[in-house]
Amino acid sequence: MHKMTPRERDDALQRGEMPDRFPVIPFMGELKCEVSGVSAREFWEDERAMVRTECMAWRRFGYDRIVIGPNTNGFSEALGLKLIFRGQEPPRRSAPIVHAPEDVEALPDGEAVIRRLGRFQKAASALLKQVGAEVPIEMSLGGPFTIASGLRGIEQLLMDVRKDPEFVHALMRRIVDIQKEYVDEISDLGVGTAMADPVASPVLIGPKTYERFVYPYTLELTRYIKKKTAVGLPCTCAGKRTASGNSSENTRFRKSAWTISLISAGRQTSWETMFRLPGMSTR
Repeated sequence: MHKMTPRERDDALQRGEMPDRFPVIPFMGELKCEVSGVSAREFWEDERAMVRTECMAWRRFGYDRIVIGPNTNGFSEALGLKLIFRGQEPPRRSAPIVHAPEDVEALPDGEAVIRRLGRFQKAASALLKQVGAEVPIEMSLGGPFTIASGLRGIEQLLMDVRKDPEFVHALMRRIVDIQKEYVDEISDLGVGTAMADPVASPVLIGPKTYERFVYPYTLELTRYIKKKTAVGLPCTCAGKRTASGNSSENTRFRKSAWTISLISAGRQTSWETMFRLPGMSTR
């Protein structure tokens, strides 16, 4: 079997055929800057540095998907949070900016967020032109609950879940509505989408909180992404455990997460296909 490009590998899996090897998609973050020599700040703020870094890292390591931002940090910054850069470290988020219901209303609107994130659309277009024929390109949106945890503060958000649930719903509603506007903006680019929501892990927040404050919004956003743009897949970093260990709650969570995955795929996913292919090489 000839050595496939990542694009050929993905196409083969979608057809239910055996690729030459197991696809690999590492989460490298700012580590890629060590390859290109640009600073973490340049990588985040300059689309030319972003494209250069992504291309150099992909050509060196040969993984199967290029995933760029805006991610959680990009959306949080576009909504008003400050990012703090220290050398080559990943950016850190400043103190929370949402303290009361009026602060939710004061967040930038969708148009302002789209303008602030314009460098990511430019980077995605450039990557498609340079390497898109060889490797799939995805844009990561960041998960709504994780974005909310940065704007509000994770400890305060988890207290609000119990003490002021309507405040949490209002914040989540605002974030998801803005993310949907952003999906509209990128829908014609021809890229895939990804969405990581690590703070939404039931290991941290519990299955009941997930079901009430995360699942409805993730489902809504995932359906919208499927309708408007290329297939993408959400990730909650949930693992196999939940906070409670209650079997019925575990079952509800698994059904929720699996429903989102199926809606996101809209067809047989490459991973599902791959696990049924005999003799798959992981080298």
